[in-house]
Formats: sequence, C-alpha cells, structure tokens
Amino acid sequence: ATRAAHTGRVHVETALGLHHAAGSRKNLILLTSSFAFSIILFLGFGIGVDFMKHAIVTLRPYTPDISIVSPDNACSIPDSLYDGLKENANIKRIFGRSFAYDLPAYMQGEDKTVMLLSYEDNQFGWAEENLQRGDMEEARGGEGVLLVAKPGFASEVGDEITLETGMGVQKVKVAGILGYVPFDGGENVGTLICSEGLFRKLTGEEGYTILDIQLKDKSDAVVEEIRSAAGEAYNFSDCRADNRETRAVYFSFALFVYGFLAVVALIAAFHIINSIGMSVSARMQQYGAMRAIGSSIRQLRAMIAAETLAYLAGGLAEGLLLGLPLHYYLYRQAITLRWGDAWRVPVMECLVIAAVMTVSAAAAMAGPVRRIREMSVVETIGI
Repeated sequence: ATRAAHTGRVHVETALGLHHAAGSRKNLILLTSSFAFSIILFLGFGIGVDFMKHAIVTLRPYTPDISIVSPDNACSIPDSLYDGLKENANIKRIFGRSFAYDLPAYMQGEDKTVMLLSYEDNQFGWAEENLQRGDMEEARGGEGVLLVAKPGFASEVGDEITLETGMGVQKVKVAGILGYVPFDGGENVGTLICSEGLFRKLTGEEGYTILDIQLKDKSDAVVEEIRSAAGEAYNFSDCRADNRETRAVYFSFALFVYGFLAVVALIAAFHIINSIGMSVSARMQQYGAMRAIGSSIRQLRAMIAAETLAYLAGGLAEGLLLGLPLHYYLYRQAITLRWGDAWRVPVMECLVIAAVMTVSAAAAMAGPVRRIREMSVVETIGI
C-alpha cells in the first residue's frame, strides 16, 4: 500500500519532497549510490596530490639558487663572506649551516653517534611545520636542541643528551622533536639541530660549512659576481638549471593530477544534474496538477529542493562512509609505508567534492523549476 507523507514536523511541501525521494526505494538507492561513487572516486584519486609531493622532488622554501660549500665539509667559510654577500642587493636571502659530524653522544642510557648542525631564523621557521612536539622558540633561542625522529634515536622533550665535542663533554636538553629534515648523517647516526650561538658554544667553531643563496636577479652576471666574491677556496654550486627542470616536471605532473581530479568532479557534476533533472521531470505532470489546485511556485520549488536534498545527503553520507576508509588504506599503502606520513582526514578534498555536488544539485533544480514557472497549468498537466 502507498504511504502518505508525514507532515507533522515539517512543511507540507518539504514532506512531499522527502516522500517523493523515499517513495521508490530502488530509485533512491541507485541515485545515492551513484553520487557516493563520485565521492569515493574523488577521494581515492585524491591521494595522488600527496603522492606527487613526495615522489617528485619539489622546490622547497629553502631550495637555493647557489650554494657555497666548504671543500672538506669543515666550518671553514668565514662570517666575513656571509656578511659581505648579505649586503648584495641582488640576493633575496642567504642562510648558512655549520656541521659537526660523528660526535659521540650518550642518550636514553645508550652510546650513540650524532651529527650536529646549526640553523638560523629562516631555517627554524621552515622547520616549524615538521615539529612533532616541543618548543621551537626554545631551540631558536639556544636553550636546547631539536632531535630528528629516527629509529634507534627515540627521546622525549626535556631529556638530556651528553655530547663529546672539541670543547669537551657537554650536556644539552631536547627542546623538540622534528619529523623530517633534508639532511641525514647515515643509517646509525642521529641528527641534532641547534642555534648558531649554541653550535659555536658546543664546538668552538666560528664559521659555516655551507652558505645557501636565493637570488632576486638570477642572471649569469649576478652569479659570476657572487662566484668572484666567494673566490676559489670553496666549491661553488649553481642550481638554477636543476631548479628550472624541477619546476617543469612538477608542473607537468601537477597538471595531470589536478586535471584528472577536475575531470572526476565535472563528471560527478554532470551526472548529478542529469539524474536529478530526470527524476524531477518525471513528476512534471504531478507538479502541474498541484499548480492547478493552488500550489505556488515557491511551494513546488521547496518540494523539489527537499527531494534533491534527500538524494544529496544520502549520497554524501554513503560516499564518506565508504570513501574515507578507502582513502586511509590507499594513503597508508602509497605514502605512510614509504615516507612515514601519518594519515589525516582529507578535509579539503571532502569540502571540494561536497561543494561540487551541492552546486550541481542547485543547478539541477533550476531547469525544472524554470519550466514549471514558464508553462501554463494546462500545458503542464498535459505533458
């Protein structure tokens, strides 16, 4: 038997719209499942963005155009060279690092080997996003070191590490834990990062091991000027060509990934517009009869909106319920097991596909409502 629409808690037109959506269980399941499939597809391929960022070496904020490197990996680049280059108007940013390799250390009750390096303000700022726990400002101020998380080098914020350097045995406090840095001393070597002041206090070294330079003017004349200022005592690395190639490769891959996601979103949009449009059009004669007995365009629009909302809400709920576990599985297999990144709820992807579906549903309603408004009651009933 056909059941009447429940109108006790909502307006009559809203209840009728919901009743239309639920009236045919087969139609409801097919429509919501097809909408859900679009969400599942979008979330499944959405991991391609994160995979691309890991698989293709992108230009990071700290990627230099030029590097001046100590030939023996010692702290032999003087402050005077740094200060001189810093005054060059063609240089956008210059930052240095000092390295101390293979330092004996005692931590967590075990003898270890670590690499100690210094950061300045820019590099501490870039490392902020990789801080898992602890206080970056404490390390920036020289009151502790940052330990890079690595198997065999587990520690907690506040722990003490004993180091043997050229200045003797010294103790430092772990101010924070970093999940990633672009430097690695080796399989069984830990990495500690500290401020320039603390590095010099611990090691007694005054110079830099490497100076990285980012240019405002990337012309050959500027590069030759800097090369001349650096002299022949240091290795000079020009990274401009590699950077251009990296940008081109990344742009090409990004165009493919984002383009594919855009195609998925467009297919979902066209499918929603077509499906809802056909569902509403199938009841056009019924809407004409309702107009004949006094229903207003506003009431019919509310009825169509309620029906559309029912399909949309069901599709979103089903799509997220099935799509998020799939996203988690694919993310773990493609990214977590390779690069160690923990899975996070893809909020942006969910918002994007939800917005696409909502806008598409609104567009799907516009056509039938306009047809009902423009046609006479006699024509509508006679469809």
